[in-house]
Parts: sequence; structure tokens; C-alpha cells
Amino acid sequence: MKIYNSESAIRPDEWDKTSSPDCVYHNENIVEVQPTEEGDPVMYRYNVTEYTNKEYINLVTEKQSSDISDINDALIELAEIIGG
Repeated sequence: MKIYNSESAIRPDEWDKTSSPDCVYHNENIVEVQPTEEGDPVMYRYNVTEYTNKEYINLVTEKQSSDISDINDALIELAEIIGG
């Protein structure tokens, strides 16, 4: 995983899973910067977390496992309430 700052004249999507066959980019804190000189384009500055495909799969898998665990905990709590 790499973390760095970037800028572009095109507003990036929050998640970019298609521009590279080897990496997934998470673009955060996207800020529009107005041009300083007439004729210059509007720019966007943002923070990038770059994941290899394997790192991204691990991230998604961990999040899903955490979500499932949270759902299971809620179901157990509900069952205890309903069961009385």
C-alpha cells in the first residue's frame, strides 16, 4: 500500500478500479482548486491510497468479515431480547 498526494484537471472517482490492471486507487479528501490565472483549468487535489490487487482483495474481505460479525452480534442480541 502506498499513500501520496495527487492532483488532476479531472475530478477523480472515490474508488478507481479500472485505470490500472495491477492497482486499485482510493481517492479521498478531494478538493477543487480554482485557477490562479485566466485560462488555466480547475484542478483537484486529493490523497491517494494505492493498493495492489491482492491488498484490495484483503481489505474487502476483512471488511466483509467484520460486517458479518457485526450482523451476527446484532442477531444474537435480538434473539436474547425476543427470547426473553
